[in-house]
Amino acid sequence: MGTGAFFKVSFLSRAALVRAALVRVAFSFVAVSLSFSLALTSCAPPQPFVWASRLPPTDEKNSPLRIGPGDEIYVLVADQQALSGTFTIGPEGSYVQPVVGAVSLNGLTTKEATQQLTARLSGILVRPQVTITVTKRRPLRISVIGQVTKPGRFEVPYDESLLSTIALAGGLTEFADDESIYVIRREPHLLRIRFRMRDLAAPDGVSARFRLNDGDVVVVE
Repeated sequence: MGTGAFFKVSFLSRAALVRAALVRVAFSFVAVSLSFSLALTSCAPPQPFVWASRLPPTDEKNSPLRIGPGDEIYVLVADQQALSGTFTIGPEGSYVQPVVGAVSLNGLTTKEATQQLTARLSGILVRPQVTITVTKRRPLRISVIGQVTKPGRFEVPYDESLLSTIALAGGLTEFADDESIYVIRREPHLLRIRFRMRDLAAPDGVSARFRLNDGDVVVVE
């Protein structure tokens, strides 16, 4: 081998060694970065939650149902058949009351709605006696995300259970943690409620009796 060839091979060998060293440094940097990221993730504080079994009992007097678009109501005006009947609340939260016209009831309880219609009829009738009841509730709009087969947004009946809603989303995937099912509720304040699948499937109990609210988000981890 000539001197020129020898130096050429030596130069190539050194270049290869330099490239190998650079690759090792790069891999070391990636490994350190990944370890640091994992350490930060493991140190992140867990999100606060409350177990469903520790929620205070629902008090209908303190949490009355409120009328909204899609609800069906029955209006009874004593001795006034022409003013009584069944009505559906429109998208804007109101309905058309005979003689009176559009009456907005959006967000009102049945008691508040009765008071409002009574006031509207006072200029037409002498001491009107009004009763308003909700005969059919609008469907709830619930989002189900996370480890379910078919995540998405669903319309469910007003009294649908959490277990039935998860079934609508195809049930849990094989990667789901059946002890980490959450309902995120934003009204009247942000609340993260935790459930276990075995409690939801029990024939009786707080979790099985839990009812969803419009706009709730179900998260399966």
